[in-house]
Amino acid sequence: MKYVIPVALIAMVLSAGLIPFVIRFAREHGFMAPVGGRRINDHPVPLLGGAAICVGFLAAVAVALWVFPEFGMTSTVAGVLVSAFIVALGGVIDDKYELSGGVQLAIIIFAACVLTFFFGVKAGFINRPWPISMGWAAAPVTAIWIVMVTKAFDCIDGLDGLAGGIAVISGIAIIIMALMAGRTTTAILEAALVGGTLGFLFFNLPPAKIFMGTVGSQFLGFMLAAIPIAEALKSATLVAVFSAVLPAILPVFDTSRVVAGRIKDHKNIGQADKTHLHHKLRDMGFTDWKILALVYGINIILCVIAVILFKMSLGK
Repeated sequence: MKYVIPVALIAMVLSAGLIPFVIRFAREHGFMAPVGGRRINDHPVPLLGGAAICVGFLAAVAVALWVFPEFGMTSTVAGVLVSAFIVALGGVIDDKYELSGGVQLAIIIFAACVLTFFFGVKAGFINRPWPISMGWAAAPVTAIWIVMVTKAFDCIDGLDGLAGGIAVISGIAIIIMALMAGRTTTAILEAALVGGTLGFLFFNLPPAKIFMGTVGSQFLGFMLAAIPIAEALKSATLVAVFSAVLPAILPVFDTSRVVAGRIKDHKNIGQADKTHLHHKLRDMGFTDWKILALVYGINIILCVIAVILFKMSLGK
């Protein structure tokens, strides 16, 4: 716990401090979210808020590497940072030039493969209640999960404060589980992620002054999927595995539902529309703040269940 709060504060202060400069830069260089598509803004809004999250995250991690001896630059940490940089770079390019859905997906798949196949960050095996070895499937299964969560967060980023708030709530749950299990690396990385996102959220809650953009949504999704796997799932109980994925299950479920509907209606699954949960709630008359309260509440419940199950898996 001694390192979680300082790391989060460093990331939060730096991220929040950078946002006014990012807003100015985005306006001057054409990084603007137009009206329409799956977004609900009624006027152009600056993008690149996710860049501030990334910088805050990286700065906090750098300080942690320098100050805390328990936290070192292992191949796992390097793998997470390198692969996340690939995703963030692809997001910046998309925010400027609007890459096709296929190109975006290819970048995410490449980053996930770099993490799992090159750096060897993958789910290993389950030891309770039944011994299950992932074997050759460990890397591809891990990569698929990371890609799913990354795209899910990208897809739900259509309402002020939604993706960022879910990321913060899920990140806090992962920090708690990491501290329970003595996973220093996971706790520090998640603390930096939560802090950076909180700094951004000050400017993204309704009415948003800036959007996180693709660079933010895909970076958050990728990190929330990759960080727990990086340290906690090399050997775990079935309950622990379930607990690690539960905080991210809401955006994954919503995106899966939307994709299934598009397939059923013979529509392009990559075509942006307004069929996500927050769009449906808006059509029902919910205000943005009521939608956030409802979705945050659901995610909190899922995260509390995850923490309880994880504590049970530790036998505490």
